[in-house]
Amino acid sequence: MDLKELLGKELWESVKEKLGDKKLIINDGSYLPKAKIDEKIDEIKLLKEKVDSLEKTSKETETLLKDNEELKKKYDVLQTENKTQLEAKDKQIANIVKKTALTKTLTEKGAKYPDLLMKEFDIDTLELDGENVKNFESLFTPLAEKYKDMFPEKKIEGKDPAKGKEAIDPTKGDFAWMDNIK
Repeated sequence: MDLKELLGKELWESVKEKLGDKKLIINDGSYLPKAKIDEKIDEIKLLKEKVDSLEKTSKETETLLKDNEELKKKYDVLQTENKTQLEAKDKQIANIVKKTALTKTLTEKGAKYPDLLMKEFDIDTLELDGENVKNFESLFTPLAEKYKDMFPEKKIEGKDPAKGKEAIDPTKGDFAWMDNIK
């Protein structure tokens, strides 16, 4: 639903004149705050810097250890640890991306509290198709049935402006005071 439908034609025309070329966006819950996105981007940058640093250290160490057997053994242990850490960080980054996609999709489906519903999903087994969760509907349907109150129906409530209780009828009442307004 856009702002024009929400406000009605008369009110929209008056708002449109004052807005000029500016655009308004109605937040239906599907927008993620820029601060949260920036935080995740910064976290990913830090992890990438750490990975680059570890790879650089690994290459430097490899050149220094060509002839020393004892150090080669230590190097092999460190390299294994490094590989394990890299795999853990890759998994952590993948999980962040999966959680973001899942939160976005749950929000788009109208979930009141997507963070609470995230506990119902096994993040490690989720697969992504671009920025979307693969087979989301098959995962979502049982969840929506189990937690119906977490997915409220979207209703537009209010009174019709033309039929409201307090609509003013200019043919009735004392409106003589309006004659003085110029």
